[in-house]
Amino acid sequence: MQFLTNEEGIAASHGRTNRSNAGLAQLFQRSTELVPRARGQASDAYMYLWIGYARYQWYRNEDEGRDLFKALKNQHMGDSCAHLYHEWALLEHQAGNTNKAISILQKGIKERAEPRS
Repeated sequence: MQFLTNEEGIAASHGRTNRSNAGLAQLFQRSTELVPRARGQASDAYMYLWIGYARYQWYRNEDEGRDLFKALKNQHMGDSCAHLYHEWALLEHQAGNTNKAISILQKGIKERAEPRS
């Protein structure tokens, strides 16, 4: 998992194009398929992979990233995961959508989301 985080950071810092990030997209896609959900619940590892994938998608195309965050929320995969709300709100804020970012954080509070290990 740390490997994907490191690769994502390297790609972002070098401003690589979508084409050169294709390998990273495949790693995220394959990883999310391989990490099992524990009894229908999203494990920490599972959520961190999906959040990383959503962040990666966001940097390629904000709408695609936003759609992935919404899908995670709509499927109730990260309802109690504070990291999901934090990352999504951070990206919205960086995109200039401060009210949307605040709304997302409020949803996390309403869901009683807590930090995971």
